[in-house]
Formats: sequence, structure tokens, C-alpha cells
Amino acid sequence: RYVAKQALLDQKWQKSNREQLMSDGKKMLTLLSTFFQEIEGQTLFHTVKCAEAKKWHTQLAKRGILVRLCDEGDALRFGLPREQSQWLRLKDTLRDIWSNLSR
Repeated sequence: RYVAKQALLDQKWQKSNREQLMSDGKKMLTLLSTFFQEIEGQTLFHTVKCAEAKKWHTQLAKRGILVRLCDEGDALRFGLPREQSQWLRLKDTLRDIWSNLSR
């Protein structure tokens, strides 16, 4: 509760965090747009629809990237990476899977 109270009282931190999340949300949209055409998203999560969602889900999981396979089996939901190394890993993994599925 102490930490939550401090966060609620710290408007400077809130503004900075909000700006960072908005920036990361745009970055995620740009990254996913490289590999998928149909993307719905907000700041924290982005959903991509694709016919091969199950294959993508399996390939991502095999590489340690966890995304949610939507119940219908035709979409994946991505959350934001936290660190730069995670962004790079996601980008490299998506590119690798894309090239393998495109063959």
C-alpha cells in the first residue's frame, strides 16, 4: 500500500510513466505493422489477427516469447516489452518466424 500511495501522490512520475507507455505503445504498433496487417491496439496491449495465429503462437512460445492466443484461434495479443534487450529479442524473433513461415 505504501508504494501505491507514493505512486498516486507522485504526479511527476505518473506523467513520465504515461508518456513512456504511450511511446512504447506506438513503438509496438510500428514493430507489429512490419509483420501483420490487421492490428488493434491500445497502449499496453496489441492484438493482431492472422490466419496462422496458432503457428505464430507455437513458434513464439518455443523461443520463450509469451503471447496470448485468442479463444477464436485467429489472433494473438502482445504486451509491451520492458527493456531494450526484450524489444530487440522480440523484433529478431518475429523476423525469424516471418522468414520461416513465408517459405
